[in-house]
Amino acid sequence: MLLAVVILAGPSLFFFKGKNELVIKYVPGVAAGQYTVVVAKNDSPWEETSMKRSGSWLYHLVGYDSTIRSVACYFRSGTMVDDNFGMLYLYEVKTTPRMILPVSTKRLDVMLKTADAKLQRRATRHDASEAITSINYVSEILNSIPDPMHECLFRTEKRRLLDYAASLLTQ
Repeated sequence: MLLAVVILAGPSLFFFKGKNELVIKYVPGVAAGQYTVVVAKNDSPWEETSMKRSGSWLYHLVGYDSTIRSVACYFRSGTMVDDNFGMLYLYEVKTTPRMILPVSTKRLDVMLKTADAKLQRRATRHDASEAITSINYVSEILNSIPDPMHECLFRTEKRRLLDYAASLLTQ
């Protein structure tokens, strides 16, 4: 039973059919009172909003337009904060075709390390082109997510990865 709670608990993000809204669905791991979601789209400021309850899960609707690129969020209830162990819940959003891709700083770090290896190897121009494309992608995603309102590990990782990306571009 505990394993099911761990697997089913947490957030998910999906498109609301027929509307220009995203649904942030959250299944709390611990039942508590009122939950709020703190969310940022692209590089806009963070907004804190109460979540609505539907059975055992909570949700919040987020409007979007064709310029949406990223959504970052975390959750609060009283003094409890669920921010993915300091790394936030991050998503890349594409409207054409409609896709939502989870993003993590670990994956972005792997992309930069792969790009670094390709730049060091310089076997072909294609390798260098792929590396630069990856570096630019990582920089764009990280720059589209504002620093959280609270101190967390994501701030440090974001700065480290942006510095790493910049150093790779100046090689």
